[in-house]
Amino acid sequence: MITLIWNVRGAASETFRRIFKEMMRQHRPDIAILLKTKCSGDTAKRVIHNLGFSYSILEEAQGFVGGIWICWNRPYINITTIEKHSQYLHVKIQTQSEKEWFLTTVYASHQSQNRRELWPKILNIANQTMGDWLIAKTAFVYSIAFTNN
Repeated sequence: MITLIWNVRGAASETFRRIFKEMMRQHRPDIAILLKTKCSGDTAKRVIHNLGFSYSILEEAQGFVGGIWICWNRPYINITTIEKHSQYLHVKIQTQSEKEWFLTTVYASHQSQNRRELWPKILNIANQTMGDWLIAKTAFVYSIAFTNN
């Protein structure tokens, strides 16, 4: 499964849409994760629709700060929200042909107090997650943990 993770620094611009569509055409990911989208509500829904996605899970931006989107088109991919927070989305991903796995995608706040609140929550997720788990922060893979059940 190909997954694209990108800190977009604003998803509503025409420049972003043009570059993103080209990246999708070139790499053909099954799942696209967009961080720091800086938009919410009807604007977010319109952008996701204009990008051509049929399915999405959102943690909306707070004003023009943050925003996490997980988007996909393939009906055989089932993504279930386990926990939503302003700084992360924790989901379970299942397909008919692959073992289920867990994804926590993080957009940590720039405010130190908020970050201090984040890490105990991530530790709690780690303690409760049984199975393959990917945690991704910003635009790079932060940690991968595999377990045998």
